[in-house]
Amino acid sequence: MEATEEKIKQTAKKIFFGKGHFNAKMHEIAKEAGVNRALLHYYFRSRENLFESVLREAMEESFISMFRILSTEQPFETKIEQAIGQIVDCLTEYPFIENFIISEINKDPGKALTDETISTGRKFTKKFLKEIEVYLKKNKLKGIEPEHFIVNMMALCAYPSSTKPIIKNILNYSENEYMNFLRSRKKMITKMVLMK
Repeated sequence: MEATEEKIKQTAKKIFFGKGHFNAKMHEIAKEAGVNRALLHYYFRSRENLFESVLREAMEESFISMFRILSTEQPFETKIEQAIGQIVDCLTEYPFIENFIISEINKDPGKALTDETISTGRKFTKKFLKEIEVYLKKNKLKGIEPEHFIVNMMALCAYPSSTKPIIKNILNYSENEYMNFLRSRKKMITKMVLMK
């Protein structure tokens, strides 16, 4: 039973933010998962329940996982490299995950951004901004504020995924070539963010 429920969730993820079909219907998900609609309703009762479950997991797999890595006591540069690797890997598997999350947050901020999530995020950010400041001073890097450091890192990771169709067409990439391009960006993004 757990395997069936997990298969349904994984299928919903693939459809919602793997393919970017955010408005997929229950019958589409059931068909893709190889189950009937009655079974889908048995596990999740409604599209809304399934959607909320998928949204929670999307937050966990992207932003929360990144924050978890950056909250460790590892050396600063190691954390940055690992966080970038995690973000790029997540976006490689689910190219539209961030579009999905942002779209849902814009529709209903309270659904994904609970008071606890906001409080935890602000606490993490305050501590991490200090770590960035120490890194910038230690390496005598001027002309960038810690807030821009964070946004640059996230933007460099996310932009190629959110604009996948454009990049594939402009660079004339096949799907495999595009995926290899994304993977190759990990080291390049790390160097750019750390300004090395």
